[in-house]
Amino acid sequence: MPKQTERIQTIFGDEAGYTGENMIDDSQPYFCYTTVAMEEKEAESIILNLRKKYKFQNEEELKGKSLFKRSDNVQIVKDLLSLVGDRFLTTIDHKKFTVCCRLFEYIYEPVLAKNNSIFYNNYFHLFLSNLFYMFFFIKDETAVKIFHDIYNYLRWGDLNKLEILFKEEYIEKTNIPMKYILRFAYNFKDEILDEFRTNKVEEKITTPDWMLDLSMTKVNLMLGLWGEKYSQLSVVLDESKPLFSENSKTCFKPMVERKGKQVYFEFGGKKEPITYNLVSMPELKSSKDSYGIQIADLISSMFLKSYLNFGKDENSKEIHTLFLRSIKNKGFLFPDKKIIQRDKYPLAFINSMVLDQIDIWIQEGIHPLSMITDFYNAMIGGVLFDPPEEFKESFSKYKTYDEMINDFTVS
Repeated sequence: MPKQTERIQTIFGDEAGYTGENMIDDSQPYFCYTTVAMEEKEAESIILNLRKKYKFQNEEELKGKSLFKRSDNVQIVKDLLSLVGDRFLTTIDHKKFTVCCRLFEYIYEPVLAKNNSIFYNNYFHLFLSNLFYMFFFIKDETAVKIFHDIYNYLRWGDLNKLEILFKEEYIEKTNIPMKYILRFAYNFKDEILDEFRTNKVEEKITTPDWMLDLSMTKVNLMLGLWGEKYSQLSVVLDESKPLFSENSKTCFKPMVERKGKQVYFEFGGKKEPITYNLVSMPELKSSKDSYGIQIADLISSMFLKSYLNFGKDENSKEIHTLFLRSIKNKGFLFPDKKIIQRDKYPLAFINSMVLDQIDIWIQEGIHPLSMITDFYNAMIGGVLFDPPEEFKESFSKYKTYDEMINDFTVS
């Protein structure tokens, strides 16, 4: 945890790849958000420096997507990163995978909320999300239908539009593990829907406007990280629809004029800050009116472009590498196949057994929370002291639970 500096720090933020609630646009598969910690005057100096050196004469403002097309784009990125240094945070997310992550968050979490820490601490949420994504990626018919049902459920809130989610007749017609997901959703339908449902007769639910949007999630994540470094934050964000919403105001208001220490959410042996101290509500500006936002845009846009064009040309590959070397924060959300490699990672094996066991309990009329702690403890002890014969060679190197967690941890 960094030592906090007692001062007001200006933070600028902007995104690239924004498509609102449309998370399945194949032409824009990633979302990137960047925040920059500097004052407007210094940001102006950086932009003017780049304008002069690279002879940007006609552009009203510098935009990353335009700069990326230039033949000297690698040198521009080198200079930009040199001038900004370690005063930026950025994340990039795989949009379709974030929809897969909503499976645990909005289908499993409402049912398991009273003891959700045991699932988060053992990365069950990531195991389930990656397993689901793998079946979706290979175009498993049921996985594709469940994916679109979750997407439509969260985006539109009309249960009548769902094809197989929450419907009993499809459970026995499908394969494992998709069968497990359908049975869980059907058996706990009321618990899952009660958080959002407004009219049981019409089978309608009301989902908040931020449900599938990533902007607020990333802004809160980054402001929490900056809050570890600076005691108070003055925030200027690029004007965009989700950040104008009433929900956004509701999220920011408790942080305004807040003076207390940061509050952390802990799981898997990690602590993540979930509060920060704002001097006032974030100011929303256009990038043409703020040099700081222009810098955030340059980083977001050019980093995103390097992902989209990676492998197509040497410049994109070099720019991609430059950014990865410069980015100090974690938090990228991408599929990771090791999370489900049950023959190599004990925690993947344990979570696969937990998924099986939850389905058994449901068929026996037993609520998963009633026995989950004992089951996890038994599985962890069994893997450490008497691993399955077929996995003994790969599991035997793990002597403690902490070793299993550390080897499994995802950035």
